[in-house]
Amino acid sequence: MVSRVKTDVRDATLVHVYVGSRKVGSLPVADAEGLGVVPGVAWTMGLKGLCETAINVRRALRRATGWLASGELTVAELRTRLELAGFYQNVIEKVLAKLAGTFAQKDERAADASLRKLLRRLPASNNHMEEVLAARGVGEDDAAAAIARATDGESDDDLALRAAYRVFAGLPQGLDGSTAWRRVLGALAR
Repeated sequence: MVSRVKTDVRDATLVHVYVGSRKVGSLPVADAEGLGVVPGVAWTMGLKGLCETAINVRRALRRATGWLASGELTVAELRTRLELAGFYQNVIEKVLAKLAGTFAQKDERAADASLRKLLRRLPASNNHMEEVLAARGVGEDDAAAAIARATDGESDDDLALRAAYRVFAGLPQGLDGSTAWRRVLGALAR
């Protein structure tokens, strides 16, 4: 039987659950209210499991928001990181569901950031951009929209021409023609 539910002194969003004089679990206040954890309720294995899931969701959500604060991640990348951190699938699904409706995680923003980083060096072909975004787990619709925004509707030929001009501008003066062309073709092939 739950003897008391005590609010954490350092974190008011967290409560500690006691059975007798022994602390048996901690969970967010909202989850405690939702699960009906109050003094006098029976402490069962089911209730213990629900409390553990709630605290693991809280931990995973904190970790995921920290990762999102340091850079744009797709849902697939976030799922992989949470799996590698050792969280169970049910916890990962709950965290992704909480983040799905927020501004914190959007595949569209992750795609835009990825293309900005890619195009900072040299303009890339549309096919290469699609491959990069697919490797990051961005959906086809988000990828197509991000590519359209990044290229302003330019064709692959226009992008290649712009890249060639950029490479030519960065070549040292006095190179013979064949060396300059080899360097340009090498840069475009990457």
